[in-house]
Amino acid sequence: MNYLIAAIIIALAGFGAGWKTQDWRYGAKEKERAENNLEIERIAGADRSRRDTQVIKAQSAGAQRAHVASVDADTARNAADRLRVELDRANANAQLSLDACTRHAAALRGVLDESVAEYRQMGATAEGHANDVRTLTEAWPRE
Repeated sequence: MNYLIAAIIIALAGFGAGWKTQDWRYGAKEKERAENNLEIERIAGADRSRRDTQVIKAQSAGAQRAHVASVDADTARNAADRLRVELDRANANAQLSLDACTRHAAALRGVLDESVAEYRQMGATAEGHANDVRTLTEAWPRE
């Protein structure tokens, strides 16, 4: 009978030790899982922050490009308006002498050349903006 009681006590002690060991292993796995989850959340947060920064930079650059395009368009519009006014004056002054008409035509030619140069510059700028859009679109992360 003593052997039976001793065997039961040993079995219970073994069961308790096994139970405790499993509890420790489970606790260690839970701790590791929690640490992994924190690391995943940290990485995801860093990725979100990086993407948010990219979006803010892209929006800022886009706003700047839109502003420059607006200023360029206003400048071109003003140059066209000035040319229109000069042409109206030329029509009104059709009775000027040949020398005066020649000087006036030369001045108008200068305005026209300036306008052409501005339009060429605006075209080059527009092409650059289109290239920027393509570059950003192609570089944007696809997930």
